[in-house]
Amino acid sequence: MDIFTDKRSGKQFCIKMGNPCADHMVENGIPEYNIIKWAEQFLTPDGIFIDIGAHIGTYSILLHKACKNVHAFEAQKSTLDCLTVGTTINNANNII
Repeated sequence: MDIFTDKRSGKQFCIKMGNPCADHMVENGIPEYNIIKWAEQFLTPDGIFIDIGAHIGTYSILLHKACKNVHAFEAQKSTLDCLTVGTTINNANNII
């Protein structure tokens, strides 16, 4: 597992390097960044965001401050481990 800083958001994420998806994110930033920022307008401070198939937590980590809680679900153990690391290093304590 490796830590990288996203070029667009400045947030840190954990990812297993050495594959095309990871290499692209490190080089170019999170691909869905604009969609994530667009989705932010629909969240409320007392609301809950549900992230199913959370991967490394790009949506969860970028949106956690816009709502009360985030419920993130990731089935693959190694990816879930990266999600957990990402929530910790970003102090995203409202991600469950």
